Amino acid sequence: MKSELEDMKQEMYQKLSANSALTQAHETRLEEAEKQIDEVETVNMAMSDALIKSMKQQRAMQGKLVDLEGRSRRNNMRIYGVPEEKEGNSVPDFVDQLLRTELALPDTNLQIQRAHRAVARKLERNAPPRSIVVNFLEFNIKEKVLKKAWEKKILMEGRRLSFDHDYATEVVLKRKAYVGIKRVLKEKNIRFQTPLDRMRIHWDSGTRTYDSAQDAAQELRRRGFSVEIPDRNASELYPEIENLHQTKTWQRVGESSAGGDGTASRARKRLQEYERIPPETN
Repeated sequence: MKSELEDMKQEMYQKLSANSALTQAHETRLEEAEKQIDEVETVNMAMSDALIKSMKQQRAMQGKLVDLEGRSRRNNMRIYGVPEEKEGNSVPDFVDQLLRTELALPDTNLQIQRAHRAVARKLERNAPPRSIVVNFLEFNIKEKVLKKAWEKKILMEGRRLSFDHDYATEVVLKRKAYVGIKRVLKEKNIRFQTPLDRMRIHWDSGTRTYDSAQDAAQELRRRGFSVEIPDRNASELYPEIENLHQTKTWQRVGESSAGGDGTASRARKRLQEYERIPPETN
């Protein structure tokens, strides 16, 4: 009987020893996996940081380029609504005559250096005509002409002409996003201004300036106005940078989080539960 018990004891010890060796092998493999995962996480986080930094630098450079382009257009003015081919053979002469006649500037030296249609193919017959870009030698004269043009209603073939600054492409896209908001404000007789790519609204409670059409639209909704929130300009990098920040929620293997141990630590503990201390021999 004693011999059988000893054999059974020895057999159980051998099985436990085998299980312990297997557990040790699993733990070794798990540690190797942890090391590889840690290396991948380190590289991934470093690449994410570098990408975010690069995107921020690109956004800053893009802002500087837009600013430089805007400054290069400071002496330009755009005229909208002039029918195609109305200018004849000389756009500068046509614009000079138009401004002198309609704005009562007969004795003013306008100093128009260049004037031409916007660089684009001619549109279909029923499409709006291309704008005319006018370049003045002096900024002050351009501002004087533009101010007078805004004060007077100028018609051509029954349609009103519009005068505005010559903005950079990115600024034009941002300004277009305010169209729906402007319509609502005009219907409610609320005074507003759009300096460059921002909007200044004169509320009864005071004047507020909004940096984007999204911010302005959200403010209108909070005040009870029905307005659609426009999509953010695709050229902006804000959403992409924010998305990268949100995805940086990885945690290095072995580090504990607010919710408890990491997956690898929990797996190690479960494996250790099966480990048995071998019995002492007499």
